[in-house]
Amino acid sequence: MYAEQTGLILGFHGCSRELAERVLLGTDDFIPSDKPYDWLGTGIYFWERDPMRAYEFALQKGSTDPSVVGAIIDPGKVLDLRCREGQEMMRAAYNNYCRNFGIPKQKNASYEEGVPMRRNLDFIMIEAACMSYDESNRKAFDTVMGAFLEGREIYPGAGMRDKTHTQICVRNPDCILGYFNPKSMR
Repeated sequence: MYAEQTGLILGFHGCSRELAERVLLGTDDFIPSDKPYDWLGTGIYFWERDPMRAYEFALQKGSTDPSVVGAIIDPGKVLDLRCREGQEMMRAAYNNYCRNFGIPKQKNASYEEGVPMRRNLDFIMIEAACMSYDESNRKAFDTVMGAFLEGREIYPGAGMRDKTHTQICVRNPDCILGYFNPKSMR
């Protein structure tokens, strides 16, 4: 019902300085990720409103010259896992998958601080939810959004973690209206 999101989103992508410069110059673009453990399915990943987390990710991935590219994103039709409707769609996708194929063999794995870092099961279910939605003659999802609890407690006993973030996975690259060089990263 509320899947069409209004308003623009600022997203941040961590990468090498070389790739950042090519993307900002318009001579290259980000390639959608389709790894079987991607948290939000196939697409181009951005941290919402968090350039520092994007920078940390570039460092974590081993970039010796890390950089961040900002993106202006019109989210369009969103599978929003932060809302009840999106969560119910995922539950329905799982139940439908089990009816048709049995219990999935894929599992989430590689836990850090109790949080799965490799989301093989979630990837399969998001792809199934998006496919089911598309097949029901509705407009395909342009983006998928989710909030992820990650990292260490920010103080003893806290319910908040130091790497918690909202990610947006852009499935439809036309939703990326433009790129920019974030001020905080210059």
